[in-house]
Amino acid sequence: MKKRFLIAVSVILVAAAALSMSACIFWGMGSSPDLETDAPFAQQVLDYIDTYYYEDIDWDVFQYNLGAAIAGSVDKFTGLTVTSPINASSSQLGVTLSSNRYNEHYVSRVVPGSNAETAVPYQVFEYENGQIVKMYGAAAAEENMGTVGLKRGDEIVAIKTSEDSEQWTRVQNLAQSTLNELVSALDTVDMRVYRYRYDENGEREIAYQLYFRVEKKVFHTPTARYIDGNDIGLGDGFGYISLTEFGDTAVDDFAAAAQAFVDDPSSPTMLLLDLRGNGGGSSTILGFIASYFVSDGSDKAPMARYVYNNGGMQAETWFYTSRTVESSKESGKTLTSFNFYDEVEGFEVAVLTDGGTASSSELLTWTIDFYSPSGAPTVGTTTYGKGVAQTVISLAGGNYELYITNGKYYVPLDVGGETAWETSIHEVGISPSPLNVVETTEVRDYPQDLVIQRAAAVLANN
Repeated sequence: MKKRFLIAVSVILVAAAALSMSACIFWGMGSSPDLETDAPFAQQVLDYIDTYYYEDIDWDVFQYNLGAAIAGSVDKFTGLTVTSPINASSSQLGVTLSSNRYNEHYVSRVVPGSNAETAVPYQVFEYENGQIVKMYGAAAAEENMGTVGLKRGDEIVAIKTSEDSEQWTRVQNLAQSTLNELVSALDTVDMRVYRYRYDENGEREIAYQLYFRVEKKVFHTPTARYIDGNDIGLGDGFGYISLTEFGDTAVDDFAAAAQAFVDDPSSPTMLLLDLRGNGGGSSTILGFIASYFVSDGSDKAPMARYVYNNGGMQAETWFYTSRTVESSKESGKTLTSFNFYDEVEGFEVAVLTDGGTASSSELLTWTIDFYSPSGAPTVGTTTYGKGVAQTVISLAGGNYELYITNGKYYVPLDVGGETAWETSIHEVGISPSPLNVVETTEVRDYPQDLVIQRAAAVLANN
């Protein structure tokens, strides 16, 4: 009975520490606080546990559990994470993978110049009506298929988990995190891939089963990429930019993609901006990218009103677009945006979204629509709905990072000719109009992508 009571006391004390910890940590925000010195109450709780618990408690374990208590009792965006070196992953193969709710793993992007783009399948099975009709190797692959390399829409169905073994592991139904763990342990990855064809009703069937061997290498993966509409089956008049994240190089990558759209010899006027799976990021990067889409050419256009906790007092600030930003690739270089509406006569844009479009990418979606002269249609499915932001605090000498949700932002809405700033997308998201909803659980190559096709049709009919 006594042991149960003491354990219960410990649990209650940990919960109390979790609920009070944010207030303690705000006191030490100036200089990378250490939890042991800047959170004396948490240390006191550990002392109680050390005194009464029947085994020794590791401080790191306690700290991690404390973070879990915060995440469970506050919100899903607040919590403690362990800082650790980034392991090799599927990104070093030169591909980005997307997994649906059935844990089918599709290639959603192939990095130009990567080994994945140039890999030649060493064995190919060609299908017709569900039956294998041809089998050939690397020498005949390009001649028979007219192309090599991994493609967007390819489904990875199995990999070899050892470079010295002939044993294949089926990865369908495995979580993507598990797949990444398997891949991270390998320097060269053998994979079995399905490539599909589609009939006139949009039904798919296997066209090829391909065996690839791809060696990892370290290279820059652009977060933004421009593709001429002619190269993805849309024809003249269209350009396509995918923006996968607001990462370190996003400003340089987007600036290059935007310039490529303007300089395209086919002179496109309609842009598809693909934000599917973009989980957001820095408000500075957001402000620079959004500045390309402000139709009146303003250097500093308001995007959102941000209401936040400033050391226990409610405060307010604003998110603005910005036409200049420091380059992340070239030290000392400043990037300057331009206005699409000034550079491209008759410019129109549609934004492609899904449930993975979150936070800064949602605010970008809203901003583009609000500042477009005739509105920018959203095509795909409803966005995630994250209208809050976090402050990040380094703990324990940089071994941990504490994320604390400290504010909510409000987006502009035209009300009777006046702009109101009381609308939040948090836990609501941004929904396409009913006609522009396109739901799919699979990734297809660009010419067969149903969301891209629908977005192009919407702009063409405007």
